Amino acid sequence: MTPARHAALRSVVVVALVLAACGDDAPTTTTATDAPPLAELLVERLPPDSPDAAALAAGLNEVGYDLFAHAAGEADGAGVVLSPLSIGLALGMADAGASGATADALEALFAYPVGGDARLAAFNTLEQSVTGVADATVRLANRQFPDTGFVTVDGYDETLARFFDARVEPLPLQADPEGSRARINDFVAEQTEDLIPELLPEGMVNPASVLFLVNALYLEADWAKPFGKYSTEDAAFTRLDGTEVTVPLMHELELTGPAVVTDDYAATEVPYAGDDLSMLVIVPAEGRYEAVEADLDGDLVAEVDDAAVPGPVELFLPRFESTTNLDLRAGFEGIGVDGIFDAPYDGIAPGITLESGVHAADITVDEAGTVAAAATGLDFAESGPPVPDIVVRADRPFLYVIRHQPTGAVLFVGRVLDPSA
Repeated sequence: MTPARHAALRSVVVVALVLAACGDDAPTTTTATDAPPLAELLVERLPPDSPDAAALAAGLNEVGYDLFAHAAGEADGAGVVLSPLSIGLALGMADAGASGATADALEALFAYPVGGDARLAAFNTLEQSVTGVADATVRLANRQFPDTGFVTVDGYDETLARFFDARVEPLPLQADPEGSRARINDFVAEQTEDLIPELLPEGMVNPASVLFLVNALYLEADWAKPFGKYSTEDAAFTRLDGTEVTVPLMHELELTGPAVVTDDYAATEVPYAGDDLSMLVIVPAEGRYEAVEADLDGDLVAEVDDAAVPGPVELFLPRFESTTNLDLRAGFEGIGVDGIFDAPYDGIAPGITLESGVHAADITVDEAGTVAAAATGLDFAESGPPVPDIVVRADRPFLYVIRHQPTGAVLFVGRVLDPSA
């Protein structure tokens, strides 16, 4: 990860869903063309008018927190970061083509507040709300990459266009897997300002692939009050095992909160420019990290929100970088989810199932803001300031949540165990 760029928060999330036919009925393909056809938007996107976006976001958040807990347990002492919003939006597009037991499993997983077109409208409103933040740039791009000649169930393409603004770009997935992989990776790189140069690894596009669904999220914003670069000093950070490492510790004395200190943790909300986006920093008390991390979910965040009061707040926060690669199939199995993988999505096309998935994320935080990137691939395959009232000193392992204030959608959730790692 390169240093943070030009006082900006840059968060990138990419989601790819790969579908392939089961049995011997896979559609035929044609020879690759020299240049990909223009992506087509079949119908115009609907306006954002759903009252259910925040309730939908709450369900997506909970799944993200559960996956974070699983990833943290598998990380062997490393930092973790992932994007609940990205994973939720990807499976939202898949859900648009789910029925029967598969649809029931997704509904149970995300606790969707509504169904049918009302659910799709909630996804549409959530996406447009997140991209409509003030004084920041948030871009979402959704695209279908079907194999040349592959035909979806009548109405599915229009549904993704109407509610997810997803365009259709056919590719010779089966005839030219590597060329198609390069095109999809190029699309992702374009949408993420090259922060995600290669979403799909070699071999992920294969002769069984019939459709990729790709979602990219790019976010750029400044801190509302940047940390002074001359106020950063090297200081000791205490790891979970009690050893210390010297890291650059940023310092801000004039934050206005909100913040709270309890026997279990100290926490404060750090806003980005425009106040629609923020980072909630939770620093567990000495000896309480494991317990607080295990409790990290929507209820804990709501507890912090309810108890927090306006500052002034003094904040010490290290510069840090963190990278995570997560096997989503193992992750969902680890949180007890059945019926999502190896399940049919006949509302997209008959005989396709979800076989595997991967998620990768990277984040860098410094005085100016945050640089973050994430990628997810789901493989559908054959079968002078005032004296502060509160001091939040993140000089030991801490948790953070980057969220969209109007809807509560969690864009990123993570932990820092050693900012020098």
